[in-house]
Amino acid sequence: MNTQEMSQEIKNTLDATQKIVDGMKDGDRMQVGVLAKEVSALVGKSPSDVLDFVTYFAHNSKVAYITRGKKGGVVKGTKPAPKPVKVKVVVPVAPSVDYSEDSTESV
Repeated sequence: MNTQEMSQEIKNTLDATQKIVDGMKDGDRMQVGVLAKEVSALVGKSPSDVLDFVTYFAHNSKVAYITRGKKGGVVKGTKPAPKPVKVKVVVPVAPSVDYSEDSTESV
């Protein structure tokens, strides 16, 4: 397989991923592995062969984004703005200073 054929397969994989994501409604979520299986069915490759390109698409696309955790996956739409972090205000406390003089010292 030469470079031109490889580039065409990558393009086909990314186009298939775009087609599936376009079919989703805004806010719909799909696990990356499930998306890779659907893309692999369209392009005729194994899911492990297309997984890296599907992940690349999801991380670099403007029509979808990746979330992590229990409810993670590929979400269609734009990523919501991060919630502002509340910062605790720390009141500085004056250091305790011992002002007592030691009377045992001679001058």
